[in-house]
Amino acid sequence: MKKLFTLYILCVLFFLSIISCSNKIISGNDYNHAGDNNVIEKINSKIYVSSKWNDEPEFYMWVSIKNGKAAIAPMHMNNTDNPLEFDGDLYYLNLIRIDNNKFKVKNENTDKGEEATLEFNADYSSVTVHYNYYKHDYHGLTKKHIRCVVK
Repeated sequence: MKKLFTLYILCVLFFLSIISCSNKIISGNDYNHAGDNNVIEKINSKIYVSSKWNDEPEFYMWVSIKNGKAAIAPMHMNNTDNPLEFDGDLYYLNLIRIDNNKFKVKNENTDKGEEATLEFNADYSSVTVHYNYYKHDYHGLTKKHIRCVVK
């Protein structure tokens, strides 16, 4: 009976470990995730910018991928001066894999709550960003799917 109970516990732990690995957070140089192991290498160090997505005021979205993390500036006033060119990782959030070319980024900070989905095209030359939640959404950001292309 004791051996049967031990076997049961081991099976439960095994299945729990499989479930917990299905949405592995990719951070820093940890690229050991399910699917294409080269996805992060293909998008690392890329900067994407959108065309104008809002007229009044005029807004452009910038996305930067660095060290397996993403930074997004959704309401920048132009598409020429990169607002994400700075030292440090202050604004970079972990990429959470949803699907092969689809990731989620989430900021847990209560002052700047946001959650977005990033979906890269097959050759990684563009990314479509959809905000699931944006705390100060005065311009309808959560209602849009914004396509950004490599700068």
